[in-house]
This record gives sequence, C-alpha cells and structure tokens, in this order.
Amino acid sequence: MNMKCPQRYSVWENDKGVEIFVEEANYVEDEDEGEEPFFTVSVVAYRDRDNVNAMGDEMDPDEWADFIETNGFRQTRIEPPSSD
Repeated sequence: MNMKCPQRYSVWENDKGVEIFVEEANYVEDEDEGEEPFFTVSVVAYRDRDNVNAMGDEMDPDEWADFIETNGFRQTRIEPPSSD
C-alpha cells in the first residue's frame, strides 16, 4: 500500500470527532530505485499532545495506512507546539 508520510505536528480527525496528533514523522531515504517509501509515525491522542508521559503508538507505512482507512481519519490542520 503506497501511503505518504504525514507531516509532523499534523492533526487528524474522523467523523466521530476523535482527534490524533502526529508527534513524529520520520522518513527514511532508501537508495534502491523502486522501493516502497519507509517511514515511522508516532501519534498520541490530541488531548494528550502536551503530556510527555502520554502513551502513544508508533506505526510503519502499512500500519499507518490501515489505521487511517479503518478509522476514517483525515488531516485537518498543522499545529506546532507552543514555545512556552
């Protein structure tokens, strides 16, 4: 499944109002032509985005694609952390 790497600090929401926050999105460059892109995505519940102790999930491209499709998430905005 070919899925683009989401942008760091992006907020995703589904029709049920559930929001997730992308804390990290790490794209790994592969030197082999024709290889599927590889990245990891670390997400937490949006309400926990400022909690350093919050439990999150890390996903690879296939897991991310399945998670987004299964839960009906779509990107709604980019929200960099506050500088407080």
